[in-house]
Amino acid sequence: MTCVVWIVVLVFCGYATAAFVPDPPLTPRGPEKREDDNVPHTYAGTVLPKPKQLTRTSNGDVVVLANKDLFVLDTHGVQSEMVEDMIRRYRELIFIPYVHKDIPRPLGVKKRTTDHPSLNGIDILITSLDAPLQLGHDESYTLDVVSPRATIIAPTVFGALYALETFSQLVIFDTESNAFTIPETPIHIEDAPRFKWRGVMIDTARHYLPVWKIKEILDALSYSKMNVLHWHIVDSESFPFQSTRFPNLTKGAYAPEAIYTLDDIRDVVKHAQFRGVRVVPEIDTPGHSYSWGIGYPGITAVCRERLLALNAWIGFVPLDPSNELTYRVVDGVLSDIAEAFSDEYVHLGGDEVDMACWAEFPHIHEFMNTHGISSFTELWGWFIERVMINATSKGIKPVYWVDMLSAGVEAPSDAVFQVWSIHTDYRNDMKKVVKAGNQAILSAGYYLDMQNPAGSSGGHYMFIDTWRDMYSQDPTCDLSSELTPSELERILGGEACVWGESVDEVSWDERTWPRAFAVAERLWTRAEDLESYTLCELRMKVHGCHLKIRGVGLSPVREDYCISLAKESPCTTSVINYSTLHQVITTNKSESTTGALVAVIVGMSVTVGVALVSAVWFWRVQRSRPAAFPL
Repeated sequence: MTCVVWIVVLVFCGYATAAFVPDPPLTPRGPEKREDDNVPHTYAGTVLPKPKQLTRTSNGDVVVLANKDLFVLDTHGVQSEMVEDMIRRYRELIFIPYVHKDIPRPLGVKKRTTDHPSLNGIDILITSLDAPLQLGHDESYTLDVVSPRATIIAPTVFGALYALETFSQLVIFDTESNAFTIPETPIHIEDAPRFKWRGVMIDTARHYLPVWKIKEILDALSYSKMNVLHWHIVDSESFPFQSTRFPNLTKGAYAPEAIYTLDDIRDVVKHAQFRGVRVVPEIDTPGHSYSWGIGYPGITAVCRERLLALNAWIGFVPLDPSNELTYRVVDGVLSDIAEAFSDEYVHLGGDEVDMACWAEFPHIHEFMNTHGISSFTELWGWFIERVMINATSKGIKPVYWVDMLSAGVEAPSDAVFQVWSIHTDYRNDMKKVVKAGNQAILSAGYYLDMQNPAGSSGGHYMFIDTWRDMYSQDPTCDLSSELTPSELERILGGEACVWGESVDEVSWDERTWPRAFAVAERLWTRAEDLESYTLCELRMKVHGCHLKIRGVGLSPVREDYCISLAKESPCTTSVINYSTLHQVITTNKSESTTGALVAVIVGMSVTVGVALVSAVWFWRVQRSRPAAFPL
């Protein structure tokens, strides 16, 4: 028993001692050294996407912005609900104090703000408020920053919106003086996007995204000058769109609360419009349609033998093209869509139609014989053409996945085809679309749910580095020598797709940003103006800090430090001083050996003391024990 007591005491003291001894340093591990790693990681006041033309004044003035309450955003009498919302939001976004490790102290040795010229506001000159938010709307602007006032000139409110975003990215918070500054002025920027269609796709069928989350996504798109939210709203797994004409369709939703009402959709569309983002809904037909049949049995071809072969996966279950009710339901949904959404374009799907499902049903074969349809591919084309006629009669311009070309249907000239699979000859698909007189957008290589979105052979040590593949993927697919100028004009841009099988409102930001920054810049900036990976990465880090302090839950692109010093932050009671921080770290490192030695001595002393006390206690207990109970 005595031995057991001593062992327990010694083990306890040993663990207590070890708890005070610092761990040995870890062996460094991580990605290999990247090219241009010798470039200084100081890239303050950058803009992403990179503007068409940005001229700074080397060794120019550092202007100090007036206090937020005194800083004027003057639209010179041009007023609308969107303009008022824009002014209100950017008055807040411009004045968020923050610390980022790559941003030095702009004021340098002149710590007093009075030693620098001031900037008391921005004159915002908008030519017209009449431009609708549709494909091809003018998004250009010019921005001049010089004391005492900056000037924005934009043909539309959408250009003015992007100019304010650019201005906000130029602003640097000086932690020594607590002042908001812009260095290297005067600054002159002339900017306009390279492509008209710069989008991100969300998938609310695999995981329902709350309306508040969709609004947050729209905010983040606007910060990166992306102008399309492709809303893949329904699919086989669920039907969350509330149709007024066929209300039983929402029986295919995950739950009664996992539904988007028409009021919800109008709320999202208005929020998007105020951020210069078009919302393009997708009703994917005739494939991916199992959920339609839960509320209206008989309009889907639920092929049981095929489902057994697919391990009961419902993803490819199509609509039944032989049932007249199918067309009435689809037509009713399109009418609801046209009323709820404001964009001219509606995505009608057309991809991954599992025609083997149709083969299981005798009544579908009979329908084909009656109408002289000799193959399931022709049946697919029959369905597409009939739905297309109904859609165009409502003023809808269709968007299709490029698979639809296989159906042999002649699409209207204003139809847009989305080329998506990196595993097929996507370059040839792009060429085929534009040479046929149609318009194309590229998503091949921009799939954010994939580990290797662009199919590169080498892969990456870190998942986040796949942004480099997307940065290299141009929507023209290097076809400039094979296409005429008019054919190149038909390439509208691209979309990054965030499929929702493993993405919900918690993981969406982390999965999307900052990798989608690369897509945003590729679609906005002229190819000849794009920079090296290293310089782009530095700007991505700073832009990521801007989004982080605005509440976007993105992943870091690389080792970094960024923190908001806004009033609601617990870190606003003191301003971080980097020289002090460095001194603390250095002192801690130099004293680590001494600290370990002191901890060992203290631990040994505690051990000896506990042992002596235990021995005395044990001796007294022994003396007081009755003789009848010997040890």
